Amino acid sequence: MKRFLLLVVAAIFAINITVSAQGMPSPEQMAKAQTEGMKKALGLDEKQEAAIYEEFLSFGKEMQELMTSGEDQATMMTKVQEKQEELTEEFKKILTEEQYKKLEEEMAKMQRGH
Repeated sequence: MKRFLLLVVAAIFAINITVSAQGMPSPEQMAKAQTEGMKKALGLDEKQEAAIYEEFLSFGKEMQELMTSGEDQATMMTKVQEKQEELTEEFKKILTEEQYKKLEEEMAKMQRGH
């Protein structure tokens, strides 16, 4: 799960760095895309989907603020890690045990490159 969240953050940073004149996707756009991915992978119900979207939206807004804060890299990484842990805890509250286990399995596959 931590790898998944790290991938989310890495994607946000990569998008921020590589985006040209088109501008960076909004936290709302990122949250929508991330939620859709989880919905498809885990079969979220409407209530879960809404809750996951709100968590991703909040996370995205916090990451956006952090990236523009002028913090040094070490401080930023510490804060990112803290936010990832908070997000993980929220997912555990929202998802069923089976869904959370499936999420962990999917993330393990991604780590192995499958």
